Amino acid sequence: MKKVLFIISLFVVTGAICQPNNFVGGSHGKLVVFCGYDVNSVSNYFDTYLFENLGYSTAESGVPDKVTKFTHAFIKRVGSSNKKLIVTYNNKLDGDTIIISTCDITGKWDEVATIFIDYWETKMNLPELKGKAGIVKYTITDKITFNTNPNGTATIHIQKNE
Repeated sequence: MKKVLFIISLFVVTGAICQPNNFVGGSHGKLVVFCGYDVNSVSNYFDTYLFENLGYSTAESGVPDKVTKFTHAFIKRVGSSNKKLIVTYNNKLDGDTIIISTCDITGKWDEVATIFIDYWETKMNLPELKGKAGIVKYTITDKITFNTNPNGTATIHIQKNE
């Protein structure tokens, strides 16, 4: 957490955050960086976004090996059906801190597309994404790739922006 706060203050002091959507999400105001940061802090921000903005609740929380891989399942009740979302954090240990290396978000196409558009303030709408794959958005630290899967689902893959 200290590392995240230090980096944010460094960017603010040096003026490196010229575009607000590079570090903090739009209307939800949550931190939108993933790779290279503490899994506990990032997952807390992202979970809060899913709960408050999209109406998800926790279905399962994977504790098995939080150091290298942490999977978190969410569910959203829509009428008589459920929409499931799986978030998988692949991590590495840096001292006592568990750092995110990559993250995958998988679920129904419309739900994952909504997250891609809204969470990172992508200047697209759902019809523009339909049937497309390999759409990339960059933030200061991350490369976020949206892919449509053949089975009616979609995946967002987040990796370090190099």
